[in-house]
Amino acid sequence: MHNNWKRFAVYWIPRFGTDLAAFGRGWTGWCAELGAPASDEAARALVAGHPGSLWSISRHGLHAPICEPFKLAKGRSLWRLEHHLRSVAENAAAIPLPRFQVTVRTGRVVLALERTSERLEELQGRVKDAVHLVGRRKAARPSRATACPTGGIALEPSEVHPDRLVCPFDMPLTDQIEASAAYDLAADLYPQLSKILTLPQRVSDLALMGDPGGGRPWRLIQRYRLIGGDKVSVGKGPTGMYCPDERPMPPVTSLMGSDWDTVIP
Repeated sequence: MHNNWKRFAVYWIPRFGTDLAAFGRGWTGWCAELGAPASDEAARALVAGHPGSLWSISRHGLHAPICEPFKLAKGRSLWRLEHHLRSVAENAAAIPLPRFQVTVRTGRVVLALERTSERLEELQGRVKDAVHLVGRRKAARPSRATACPTGGIALEPSEVHPDRLVCPFDMPLTDQIEASAAYDLAADLYPQLSKILTLPQRVSDLALMGDPGGGRPWRLIQRYRLIGGDKVSVGKGPTGMYCPDERPMPPVTSLMGSDWDTVIP
C-alpha cells in the first residue's frame, strides 16, 4: 500500500472556533482542519487588488511553522514520525505566546511575534530533532539563499540541510509582493486584526500537516496535544488501535508508507 501524502510539515494552527482561526479561514479561503474551502467576501475584496499574492498561502491556510515541509527518508514510515511527535508532545507543556503584530518581512505581510520566546524555540528544536530521526540527512553545501514561503530564509530545495529546518515563527498572510503594496495591505489589515491580536494565544498542540500533491491544499492529519506530564485520555481510532490524542488516527490505508526518497524539504 502507498501513502497518499507527498510531503509533511509540523505547524501551529489556531484552534477551530477561535477568532484568529475564523479570520484565517476567511482570509486564506482554506480550512486545513476541515479539509474544506472557506470564503469571506470582505477579506477577498481587500486582496483582490494584488493578484497572485495569496497563491501559496491559500494552499496552507493560516499557520506558523514549527518545522518546515519535509519528506520521509527511504524505509521510514508515517507511523514512526507520529511516534516521535507524540513523544515530544507528551514531554512539553503548552506555551503562552507573546502578542502577534502585523508586519512586513521580505516582501510578505505576516503576523509576527512582538518578541522571541525561548520555550517556543526549544520546542521547535525538539520537533526538528524528531524529524531528523525519520528524514535522510544530507551534507550541507554552499548554496544561494532564497526566501522561504513563511517569510524566513531557506536554501534551494536540492541543497537543504536538516539543521536549517526551523524558520521564524511567523504566520504569512501573503506571498512575496512589491514592498509598497505589502505595506499598504498591512495598513488595511490592521483594523480588522487589532482586536483579535489582543486576545491571548498559546501553542497547545503540534499540527502534523500533509501535502496531497498536485497543487492541492494541505490538510491537517493529526494534532498532538502538549500535555507536559498531564494525564492523557485514551481512545480508540478507526483501526481499533489506542491513541492518546484528541483526534483519532487516520485509517491504515492512508498511513502506510512505501519507498520514501527524501531531501528536506
